[in-house]
Amino acid sequence: MNISTSFIDVLEIEAIASIMDITEDQYSGSAAEPIEFYDVDGNLTGYANTTTYTQADGYSYVVTESFDANGTLTQSVTSDSSPTQYLISYDSDGNVTGYVNITSYLGDDGIYYTWTDSYDANWSLTKSTYSDSTGIVSSSTYQTSSSGDGADAGYTYSTSYTDADGFTATWTDTYDANMTLTQSTYCDSSGQSYVSEYHTSYDSDGAITGYTYSFSYTEADGATYTWSDSYDADWSLTQSSYSDSTGVGSSFEYLSSYDGDGNFTGYTYSTSYTDADGFTATWTDTYDANMTLTHSAYSDSSGYSSVTDVTTSHDADGNITGYTYTSSYTDADGFSYSWTDSYDADWSLTQSSYSDSTGYSSVTAYGACSDADGNLTGHTYTTAVTDADGLSCSWTDTYDADWSLTQSSYSDSTGYSSVTLYETCYNEDGIVTGYTCFFFNDTATTEIYTWTDRYDAQWNVAQSAYSDESADSSGMAADSQTETDGILTGDYVDDFVFTADAESTVSDATDAYLMDQYSQSGPENDAEYQTCCDTFMFDWTVTLGETGSFADSSFI
Repeated sequence: MNISTSFIDVLEIEAIASIMDITEDQYSGSAAEPIEFYDVDGNLTGYANTTTYTQADGYSYVVTESFDANGTLTQSVTSDSSPTQYLISYDSDGNVTGYVNITSYLGDDGIYYTWTDSYDANWSLTKSTYSDSTGIVSSSTYQTSSSGDGADAGYTYSTSYTDADGFTATWTDTYDANMTLTQSTYCDSSGQSYVSEYHTSYDSDGAITGYTYSFSYTEADGATYTWSDSYDADWSLTQSSYSDSTGVGSSFEYLSSYDGDGNFTGYTYSTSYTDADGFTATWTDTYDANMTLTHSAYSDSSGYSSVTDVTTSHDADGNITGYTYTSSYTDADGFSYSWTDSYDADWSLTQSSYSDSTGYSSVTAYGACSDADGNLTGHTYTTAVTDADGLSCSWTDTYDADWSLTQSSYSDSTGYSSVTLYETCYNEDGIVTGYTCFFFNDTATTEIYTWTDRYDAQWNVAQSAYSDESADSSGMAADSQTETDGILTGDYVDDFVFTADAESTVSDATDAYLMDQYSQSGPENDAEYQTCCDTFMFDWTVTLGETGSFADSSFI
């Protein structure tokens, strides 16, 4: 069968000219004898025609066409004096299905290089390869997938590489019809590999509901790691997880809450963790719509756990009236404890309580006092405690508006109680003239004893008195003070009385005593007086001074 050059018409020549970027000035061609191909049974399988074309300017190129047994053109190869070949492929109807450009040459470095680029019928690149005589090889393919109706459904780009030492690696990236990356993979001959996946979720109406990104990685030594992150339609993170081949794992969840009307009400963050030894732990934090923490919980496999609740109180009009923090803990040994702190609307602490599994508990209340006009007049702290043995005690401290202590009281379940009063004295001009401290004590045996200490405006002791139910009493008053270079060195005692018991009184109407503020001693021959000073006169030195009298001892 004679196959002539008539198979190449003018249009084909123009296409070849376009590929080779030459002009259409004038073409002339000479055809070689066709080459026929047969299979092992002698059946004709195809033909090949080779035609040489020469332009008017002397430029020439060779076109080789291949046909199947039915004479249908299957390929056209064009080559010239350059190192590039141009191939055109056809389908059974003679339609162009693609193009291939092959470039190869020997470089000045002695290395032989080859590049091959393949295109579809629309000149979209489908494959690109490179190789050289050193052993380096790389290949990239570009594939377009179609949906059932013929529309583009996505794209896949794959690259493989081999270096001169035989190391190989492969990458593949897959995209959807919008060129959004959906998957990326990698592996090499060292054993390393990874897979990244990007997934978009839709509802029944086709609206986007969220996104998921997952990544898994394997090292050359076989260790594996996996991450996964999920997002809602607004790209807000909703879940994140991690795990590896050592047994370590963690998971995070970010959930938004809504009421029946669809209004946003808050967030919940939950975290769980497992280490390589199997230890596990879980946290949960809950926030309201203003991102204020309302609940926090923790527990682990050791038995430790904790819960904290934060509550905001409102009045009937919706105004904030206060806040409450409640925390409870249990340790690995089963010991548990809890405390609650309450605050008013201005975040001033109003009450604090504590209790534990030993039976110990305490409650402290913090109160503010006001007058009829609503003016602040003082503060009160009251604390009640019960210990593990059931013994209880309580005390109350009262302060004025300037936080000066005015009263302190104490009592316990043994029957002991005490009250201390602190009074500031003023003159008619409102200037501080002194202070009085009164201490009242009642023991469990109902023995009552009291102290009264009076100070001047500089907190120098002016008077001190003691008495109890056994009729023991003592007292002293300082009418004047002595100074040396402006520094207080002592008080001149005008009145002193000590009653050892109901029957005996020790007093000295002719002697007075000078009291300094550091140590104490008394008349050498007065043992009872010395006992009085040791017991009731604190750290004062009593030395024999000028003659005086005990004119007034009524303050006792």
